[in-house]
Parts: sequence; structure tokens; C-alpha cells
Amino acid sequence: TDNQGGVSRKIMDIDLRRRLRKTVKEIETPKGMSVIIRTAGADRTKAEVKRDFSYLLKLWEKIRDNAIKSSAPAMIYEEGNIVKRSIRDMYDSTIDEVIVEGEKAFKEASTFMTLISPTHAKKVKLHDKNDPIFWAYDIEDGLAELFEIEVPLRSGGYIVLNPTEALVSIDVNSGKATRERSVEGTALKTNME
Repeated sequence: TDNQGGVSRKIMDIDLRRRLRKTVKEIETPKGMSVIIRTAGADRTKAEVKRDFSYLLKLWEKIRDNAIKSSAPAMIYEEGNIVKRSIRDMYDSTIDEVIVEGEKAFKEASTFMTLISPTHAKKVKLHDKNDPIFWAYDIEDGLAELFEIEVPLRSGGYIVLNPTEALVSIDVNSGKATRERSVEGTALKTNME
């Protein structure tokens, strides 16, 4: 609805909804537009919401201009690459630095950050160590752990996740966990963990 806007129904907290509605009312939208703050924007500050709207408005104007200037069939918009999407979707003011590997990706990230949040552009840093970024920050090991079928528990037990064609079986095994007096007690404690 023209110049109405609002807050996603999935945001249930009444105080948060009130604050976000107030933010929506403060955004000056062009005639024929409105703003809806989705769940991804729930924890954003007023400044971040306004900055995001400003970016989206510029993007919309660019898309509209490309559509008017081109003759069909023509590409008028392409979703940003992973560097831009990562910054757009995950960056907020609580992040101390954004480390990017490769000169080209670094320039893209810096340019994009300058566009959406000029005061935070200095947080974008080039990874200039000899080791690849995933090795330097132990990300490679974390990714490998994602595909482990055995997940250790603090008690010494473990969970075994076994995907099959039709289902995923989950087995809770007490392993080395022997804190309880009986086998049943150990099994219960491990399952509860």
C-alpha cells in the first residue's frame, strides 16, 4: 500500500514492533513506495535501517534506469556476488573487522562497504598472510567438522548421525560416560545431555 509500510508479522515482541514502526514512519519514502521491516532487520538500529533503505532505493533506481534504457531481452539486474551478499546479510556494527582474501575481492568489499556504511569502510581488511584465509583462521577444520557423523558429548558419550536415502538415524551412545551407578542411569543421563 502506498506510503503505508510496517513490520513483519513474524516479529512478535510488542516493544520491538513499536520501535520498528516508529523507525518506518521516520523514513521518507518516495511516492508510490512503502517499507516493511522484515525479521532480518529486527535487531538493526534506526541508522542501519535508514542506511539499508537508502541503499535499496539507489539499487531500485539503477534497476529502473537499466530497464528503461535497454531493449528486451536484456539483463537489468544480477544478484551481488558472495562478497557483497555476505556483507549485506551478515555485517552489523558489532563486527570489528571484515577480512577478505584477494585484491579483487578486497576492492569489491571496500567499495560496497563504503556504499552501505561509509564510516565502517575502514573495518574491511585485506588478508595478506602466506597461508590461505581458511587455514589461517582454522575455518577449514570447522568445515570438516560439519561433515563428521560422530559428535562428542562432554560426558564422554557421543551422537552418531547417519544419513540414509530415506531418513537420518540419530544414535545416542554413552561411550566412555560412566558417572551413573547403573547402565540405565548412564543411558538416561547421556540421552538427556
